[in-house]
Amino acid sequence: MAREREREGEGENLLLQQQQEIQQIKEVLVLKLNACIEILDHLSVSNIRSEKGGNEPFRITNKARQR
Repeated sequence: MAREREREGEGENLLLQQQQEIQQIKEVLVLKLNACIEILDHLSVSNIRSEKGGNEPFRITNKARQR
């Protein structure tokens, strides 16, 4: 009986540790995604400015916020 409780406790600890690792991975992925969006945003502004002669900059993030 005591061993079963010990195993359950170990299982709960392992599950908690895995959940914490998943949360950390999610946080890193969000940071990487935000960095990618910023890069794409910068590139789109540069491309559109060169096509339109610098008028009316367009940003991906602005369009995403409007939705």
